[in-house]
Amino acid sequence: MKTKLFLFLIFVLSLSQAKSQSSPFGMPYQAIARNAAGTILPNLSLNVKIGVYSGGATGTLEWEETDTAHTDMYGYFEIAIGHGISTSVGSLGLFSMINWQSASHFIKIEIDYTGSGSFDFLGTSELLSVPYAFNSNSSSALEPIAINQLSDVDTTGIQVGYLLKWNGVNWIPMKDDHHDTVTFAFNSNFANSSDTSSYSINQHLVADTVQYANVAGSSSNAVSSQTTISSLNSIYSDTAIYASTFLPLNIWSINGNNSNSSNNSIGTIDSVDFVARTRNIERFRVKASGKVGIGNVNPIADLHLFGTGGVLSTGTIGSGDTSQTYIPGTKLMWYPRRGAFRAGQVSGQQWADSLIGNYSFAVGYNTIASGLYSTAFGNSNSSLCESCLAGGKNSLASILHPAVAGGGSISFGINCITTAYRSIAMGANCFSDGGYVFGSNITTSNNFTYVFGNGNHSTVPSNIFGSYASDNGFIDCFIFSDTSSSTVITHPTADGQFVVRAIGGTVFYTDSALANGVELFPGGGSWSSVSDRNKKENFTSLDGEDLLNRISKIKIKSWNYKSQSNTIRHIGPFAQDFNKAFRLGESKKSINMVDIDGVNMAAIQALYFRTQIINSSYNTLNTLNSEAQEIKNNQEDMNSRLNKLEAAIHNK
Repeated sequence: MKTKLFLFLIFVLSLSQAKSQSSPFGMPYQAIARNAAGTILPNLSLNVKIGVYSGGATGTLEWEETDTAHTDMYGYFEIAIGHGISTSVGSLGLFSMINWQSASHFIKIEIDYTGSGSFDFLGTSELLSVPYAFNSNSSSALEPIAINQLSDVDTTGIQVGYLLKWNGVNWIPMKDDHHDTVTFAFNSNFANSSDTSSYSINQHLVADTVQYANVAGSSSNAVSSQTTISSLNSIYSDTAIYASTFLPLNIWSINGNNSNSSNNSIGTIDSVDFVARTRNIERFRVKASGKVGIGNVNPIADLHLFGTGGVLSTGTIGSGDTSQTYIPGTKLMWYPRRGAFRAGQVSGQQWADSLIGNYSFAVGYNTIASGLYSTAFGNSNSSLCESCLAGGKNSLASILHPAVAGGGSISFGINCITTAYRSIAMGANCFSDGGYVFGSNITTSNNFTYVFGNGNHSTVPSNIFGSYASDNGFIDCFIFSDTSSSTVITHPTADGQFVVRAIGGTVFYTDSALANGVELFPGGGSWSSVSDRNKKENFTSLDGEDLLNRISKIKIKSWNYKSQSNTIRHIGPFAQDFNKAFRLGESKKSINMVDIDGVNMAAIQALYFRTQIINSSYNTLNTLNSEAQEIKNNQEDMNSRLNKLEAAIHNK
């Protein structure tokens, strides 16, 4: 079979490279190469032809280039559109000359996977947004703007030290009347008369009032503010002496619980846990071992959360940092930019932003869920279409028919592949291009086809169950096949057939107790009906002569079924006549084979009795004939003797 290159992740436009001033313009293009069976093609050299069209998929060809790529051990390869060799076919001489804002742009992809110079067309996709890095390169720098140029800001009467406050209509300048509070001093870093420790820490000024020592809260604040000159006592500093000698006594500071400022930390330098409280209630604890507990005083994991409020992380779709997605390794990642979740391990760029579908879910090893609402879990599985699911190992859920909208495919198992809308492949080495396959080594390439079992193959709308069966190109068939032969494939010979291979026989039951039905025995050629005496009741005797009389009134003719050719002839009665004569069976329009066989046997039996009578009469007649012959012979003898006697008398 000719190797065919399937490209998934058809359009990946991460423009991080285009933002670097030291790199030329380029759009990264990434793909995974697979053959027609869905097997990844590792270590393959191929040529890619890229065309950029303006105004439509068949509009003006502005730029065309060729690139050389090489797949890695996972079949993955990437190129930078704009870095290739120009074919000189486009209307523009340089890739950087493309005006992305002038019209809609389309990217056409062609692949030469043999090196022959012959390219296969894979598809054309529209750029739904202008590449920001390209557009911003031509944009003018942002002009500075003064605050009084804002429409909702009135700076009339503003002075040094004033604040802008919202009056319900505009921002207006007002005097700062709360400069002596801890909150203001800490946040504003501007309060000439502030006595608070927070302000002193931030401004590095001398706070020489009793208020400062009173509000400081700890000796650390006194240290940071350089001194407390006039303080007679410090409520929170342990001693007034400490405030001027900087001796640490059971205090916390940004330097740890010692006086070495090079630590630059909040916490401990010994084996004591770090504990944070609000309203004197412990909220979280960092164990000396490094384990963190939230609502838990004895965490047993690196992060151990206990509480009834749960965990909430929010974000905005379409915005946020993408750098975390390009780092391989073992990780747990909630990604608000895509509303997506990832957990497990990746060895490459499987969880890069460009391969994360909005609202997707992927866990396991090297899993990809790039489709909208897609899910992938397990080992090296890819879910590339909307609402698709891929699980197991080396399985793929995708859409290779861009003209068909939607997704909803499921690929689950080992080396299973779906390539069509709403298809299912589950098991091992299963392939579905539109149907539903379950088992191993099964393929189907038609919509709404069901194939179950092992080694089955379907190309048209038919249903297959069992092993080693094929629809053989005939539609609307139902095929069941056992495992008795892997070389003789069970298949129909015409459309709409019901085909069964069952070397142990075939049974159809017509009641829930499995007491009645028909059976085709192993190697047999006809159906056997249930006729066990123990399964019958209400017996009546038959009058053979009456039966023969009824049969004599039934029309027996030659005919053909309307659904068959008139050259296919049959002989037999009509169901209406048969029912009228014997009142047998379940329907007036059909003849039960048990009933007609019974009538025929009863008629044969009646004829047998009639023959017996005839034979008896024949034997009696033969006896009478023998006796009559004997009498005749005796009479003739007597007549002969009498004649002789008369002659003798007469001669005398």
